[in-house]
Amino acid sequence: MKSIQRPVVWVVAILFGVGIIWWSVAQYIGGGPQGNPQNTGSVISFSESVGGLTKDGTPLSDSKYWITYSEYETSVRDTLTNLRSQGYNLDPYFDTENYPSEMGIRYDIFQSLVDQKTLLLYATENEVLPTAEQVDSETKRVVDQYVADEETKSAIIYQYGSVDAFTELIRDYVATQLLTINVTNKAIPDIDERFQKYVEENLEDLKLNYERVDANHILVTDEASAVEIKTMIENGEISFTDAATRFSIDTGTAVYGG
Repeated sequence: MKSIQRPVVWVVAILFGVGIIWWSVAQYIGGGPQGNPQNTGSVISFSESVGGLTKDGTPLSDSKYWITYSEYETSVRDTLTNLRSQGYNLDPYFDTENYPSEMGIRYDIFQSLVDQKTLLLYATENEVLPTAEQVDSETKRVVDQYVADEETKSAIIYQYGSVDAFTELIRDYVATQLLTINVTNKAIPDIDERFQKYVEENLEDLKLNYERVDANHILVTDEASAVEIKTMIENGEISFTDAATRFSIDTGTAVYGG
């Protein structure tokens, strides 16, 4: 149970956070305000930021490669709000069996911000930034696919308020994907061939080290007990680990959560 739930929560959190993070990148690609990602008109120094990119120990002069407090806190706030709206209650400091902590979310979002700033810098220096026209064209293609079906379109309007609001979210996602693809193709143009070659040359070692299945179990004496415990777990009344500890008659694994 824990091996499935926890990664899902992380994915939800980070994907939402990255969507917020890439708002500033999409604005830059689209020819919007540059410099301070929040476009507040204020001027800050690097020492007033959360962090940012440096070269030979010196901060880059262009503030679009810095992480401002407002950019970071907005990403964190909206991510945590989104998680709470889905019913996730996160501990401020400590990971639990199934969920990361708020501190863990904060750290991962900061890492994502640094990664995205790095991609933006590489793309700018190597002239592989996607154009606004490319982003708009791909965004239209994706959105048109979704709204072609009236039922899906209605669901989008219900979830996001309007097709226009949904389009803006898709645009940010498209900007992210195009930028990542462009950087990858520029930095490692033969990545597919290199990956295939590595797998072919190391297939036996990969099988030996990674081809395995990890499974937990709860051993009980009868089917009725198994069904009852399974229902309790599925309904969220008890975690798999707690159920194994309390009900499994396999004492060798019960103490380890199955």
